[in-house]
Amino acid sequence: MKNTVSTLLKQKQEGKKISMLTCYDYSTAKLMEEVGVNTILVGDSLGNTMLGYEDTIQVTMEDMIHHCAAVSRGLKNTFLVCDMPFMSYQTSPYDAVVNAGRLMKEGHANMVKLEGGKEVCPQIEAIVKAINQVVSTPLKENDSPYYKVDTAEQYYLFTKSILNNMKEDSTKEFWDVDF
Repeated sequence: MKNTVSTLLKQKQEGKKISMLTCYDYSTAKLMEEVGVNTILVGDSLGNTMLGYEDTIQVTMEDMIHHCAAVSRGLKNTFLVCDMPFMSYQTSPYDAVVNAGRLMKEGHANMVKLEGGKEVCPQIEAIVKAINQVVSTPLKENDSPYYKVDTAEQYYLFTKSILNNMKEDSTKEFWDVDF
């Protein structure tokens, strides 16, 4: 069964555990897929672990796209999340949309992950607005990874709940939010 925002929310509501592991390459992604991992994160930690950088600040969009695309080729049912690297979204909502779009289009990510609190809410809102345009447009099955996966309304409600919680409590991160 394909893991989507809807299936993951349903698992959470039913009290089922959701597995998530970090991955950076095709071969490991295939193994994780075979054992039934629900969600994979391509993290910017690939800078330290795979590329030999001293820190994650040096990781570029090209690095993230390259590794995310490699991981995606090993997956059929696993939900793929990709980190947005340092300074790929902090500069403006416009940059956030462009770079999130690249991770989803070129890297084949199902979702992007940003770090921050209230200060990144404008970027998140801009990304969601842009993605809703894609999701709500009628698409053929092979045109988009979002076809028959989730509706624009589901993405909107999911993100709205995250933003509302973040705005109410700036110490909360995505994983702390109750849906």
